[in-house]
Amino acid sequence: DTFDVDFVDNVGDLARQMDIFGGGLRESPSNLVQLYRSVNFSPNQLTDYIYSGFVQDRIAIVPERLDAVLGTKIEDNNYSGVGVEPSARLLWTATPHRTLWAGVARALRIPGRLDQDLLLIGNAAPSPPTFVAIHGNPNFKPEVLISWEAGYRQLFGKSLYADVALFHNQHDNLESYGEPLFVITQPTNPYPYTQLNVTFANGIRGVTNGLELAPDWRPFDWWELRGTYSHTGMELHSKPGFNQAAYIATYEGQSPDHIATVQSLFTLPHGVHIDPDYRYMSALPANKIPGYQTADLHLSWKFARHLTLFGDGRNLLQPSHLEFPGDNGNAVRIRRSLYGGIRWTP
Repeated sequence: DTFDVDFVDNVGDLARQMDIFGGGLRESPSNLVQLYRSVNFSPNQLTDYIYSGFVQDRIAIVPERLDAVLGTKIEDNNYSGVGVEPSARLLWTATPHRTLWAGVARALRIPGRLDQDLLLIGNAAPSPPTFVAIHGNPNFKPEVLISWEAGYRQLFGKSLYADVALFHNQHDNLESYGEPLFVITQPTNPYPYTQLNVTFANGIRGVTNGLELAPDWRPFDWWELRGTYSHTGMELHSKPGFNQAAYIATYEGQSPDHIATVQSLFTLPHGVHIDPDYRYMSALPANKIPGYQTADLHLSWKFARHLTLFGDGRNLLQPSHLEFPGDNGNAVRIRRSLYGGIRWTP
């Protein structure tokens, strides 16, 4: 059960600024019943709570030219206590068709029951019998992100719009396994076994850098081309006292370095729309997912005032592509699909 109350208000009658403020309260009592000895959360009964408040002030430093947005959010929760998440942004409208912006913000990923209260035991080797026990860490800290961003937007002529953004993210206290590994040998009769005990920890820090491009070109009234491209480079390392090379490789190998899309929108006479699009995703080596490219196609014809005939094709360039490794080796593949119908709009 969850009880949740939020409120937002603003003061909009000030001449050169706009204040927004608000708060929230969320409580969620839970009672977990352990069904298997291999997994448990302790304590079984717990009430989660988050109390939060925020304020944001938009200031027109130079009216219609230079704006600043300052704000912060403060949260108190039962896992990590009080956390502060400030942010600051600047928006400069150099000309009616040219804008530059920059921002910095701090964000927290607060812990949950999985991070602090879990006990999970799995079979690591059948002979000799070996088990791994993963323990939550009651002292697990929030994961911290400090994000620096900047961007440029411009309309070139009447038909080409471009948006470029750069970002630098600083990560700290990322989740890992603790050091050292505790090994317990149980001389049970007739089958002794070994149990490897590991605990969650905040053993990784690092940075991610990247850029995003989003051009939009309308060469004719009936044809629009949209594109996107993003690149993300991740550089993580172990914090002092930790050796997390394997875990870091998993982090870095689960994020694509490159993502690109191209979408073409045709608005033709007599209510006909043709919208093909192309997508590219680079490989995820940690999941053994190769890069792929595919395309979709949307067709529609509004042949009457309230009726539209449409058809869609998804993932048309191959019978299927691998999307996710799945559980227990059951890979998730996305198949090619075709569907259509008639839509009535009152």
